[in-house]
Amino acid sequence: MFVVTMDQKDSRHDADRVPDLLSRLDPIETLGGFARTVGDEVQGALASADQVVRAARIGLWSGYWHIGIGCGSAGSGDIFADDDAMRSARSPAFIRAREAVEASKKYTVSLAVVGADVDLAGDVQAVLQLLGVLIDSRTDAQREVVELAGEGLSGQEIAKRLGISEASVSRRRGLSRISEEEAAWPAVRRLLAELDASNGGVS
Repeated sequence: MFVVTMDQKDSRHDADRVPDLLSRLDPIETLGGFARTVGDEVQGALASADQVVRAARIGLWSGYWHIGIGCGSAGSGDIFADDDAMRSARSPAFIRAREAVEASKKYTVSLAVVGADVDLAGDVQAVLQLLGVLIDSRTDAQREVVELAGEGLSGQEIAKRLGISEASVSRRRGLSRISEEEAAWPAVRRLLAELDASNGGVS
């Protein structure tokens, strides 16, 4: 099992971004739905590496979050029926996610992964941080094109929406290195699955 915890950066000097994040995370399949836990922190329990990838990508693309990913077995009493149950959960995955989100704050790309297999968790973290560097390097114009493409718009539709040429759309997309990002996510997924397997999966 995985637990993903995200804590808003510099929340005292920024608007509350939790509602927007929860809206973006809502389509993700979870064992315990993402919810606000303490202050500007959001947490969810997930069974699948695929869903962790989706959550991590949302957090990294946003840029407003310290991201902690914990991997471990679920406690026999962990039933995530409501937000209080999520806040009080004490299984290894939750403990490691809390450790991870605190550890993330010392990195330039504020993301950390904690699991029983320290080396494997470190490998996942390293790849995710490299992806974070790539994502953070994008200009606002490049992000705009990437996000619209992610919504399923064609190059022609993006050009019309932004009032630019299709050539400009293509150039921004190329400079965003989105193809390189997309190529790396399957590797992250496999590493996460291996990390989960080292804990015996969900059980």
